[in-house]
Amino acid sequence: MFNRFVFVKLKTEHSTDEGIAEVLKESLRVLPTVPGVRRCTVGRPADEHAGKGWDLCLTLEFDSLADIESYRIHPEHQKFLEEFLGPRIEAKRVWNFSMQEA
Repeated sequence: MFNRFVFVKLKTEHSTDEGIAEVLKESLRVLPTVPGVRRCTVGRPADEHAGKGWDLCLTLEFDSLADIESYRIHPEHQKFLEEFLGPRIEAKRVWNFSMQEA
């Protein structure tokens, strides 16, 4: 299993409670429908330290790195980035991890 962690800092005009809630809702509406995504969760910072750097963390679960690449270039994901999320973002960091379970 592979997780893709996406940390998002929104532009000031979108980093309000309403703006963050809108991004959270739209992310959960669109991203789980992209082929290859097994699970999608979106969270807000749980402590002050995390909140200083980021407004949201998206975690997407995949079966393989190939699924991540297919997701990354999929037209629905690209549309979401270009038309919705991209214009709202000040900064974004993305990392993929190979996950192990006990």
